Amino acid sequence: MKVIFCGTPAFAVGVLKAIMGTSHEIVAVLTKPDKVNKRGHGIKFSAVKEYALTNFLPIYQFEKVGRDGYDILSSLKADIMITAAYGQILPERVIDLFPFGVINAHASLLPKYRGAAPVQYALLNGDTEVGITIMRTVMEVDAGDIILKKSIKLKGDENTEEVLDQLSPLAGDAIVEVLDLIYNNSMVLTPQNNEFATHTVPLKKENAVINFNSRATDIVNFIRAYAPNPGAYTITSHGRLKILKAKIDYDEYSAVPSTVVVSNKRGISVKCKDYAIIPLIVQGESGKIMYAGDYFRGRTVNIGDKFKEN
Repeated sequence: MKVIFCGTPAFAVGVLKAIMGTSHEIVAVLTKPDKVNKRGHGIKFSAVKEYALTNFLPIYQFEKVGRDGYDILSSLKADIMITAAYGQILPERVIDLFPFGVINAHASLLPKYRGAAPVQYALLNGDTEVGITIMRTVMEVDAGDIILKKSIKLKGDENTEEVLDQLSPLAGDAIVEVLDLIYNNSMVLTPQNNEFATHTVPLKKENAVINFNSRATDIVNFIRAYAPNPGAYTITSHGRLKILKAKIDYDEYSAVPSTVVVSNKRGISVKCKDYAIIPLIVQGESGKIMYAGDYFRGRTVNIGDKFKEN
């Protein structure tokens, strides 16, 4: 089949790579327009664009795919469109271009966690199982009929990026399996039960502050969900501190939440609502990512100091 692929972040590369390994023909790759990097110097390509350039695939970057890309997509006469974290909503007239429709790889076990941040919400909620759903694209976000699901178990310390790295090749395998089902006319569609649908929105930097009045388990999961970007943070006497990985200290401490209850050459513990957390990997304000023990050896933090929300 002739395939148009749409995707933007690293997660989508695993899907594109898997399709490249089949006999199906990729006639175009769509990805979001380039961005100027944070310091205002140079252009930042998406992970999908980098991969497509390396493999000499035709690339299109439409500001609005329905407005700017319709005529080009129509002229390509593709049989099917595959999407994976593309970042744009497809209008109905684009969906209708393809005889076999549009198939999406979504990083959750639908109908749970529809929307833009499925892995982050799974980690926030402490889920021990995550997965991939391959579905037909319809006009309602992530509400199309399910074709295939695949799942994996988590160890319990993975962050968002690490989970997506595991799900990316899984999504690629699932898409290839679905393409074979479609090609052999053996695909079965299962409608989603909307009663069990949950929805997600992107996690924002302004909501990334750590609330030490929460349980230690919830704080560790919060840190996992926000890592590596935008990064969960607190305020210390040395400025804003991102905590990118942490574990629970199960000792009992008589202190109010946000109080430093351990400080030694190995690092620190900070009191939470119940137990405490031990930061493992941190990033100081305008600094490098480093082990917490190394960070705190160069900055005085005493037992009794309090971390703040702002």
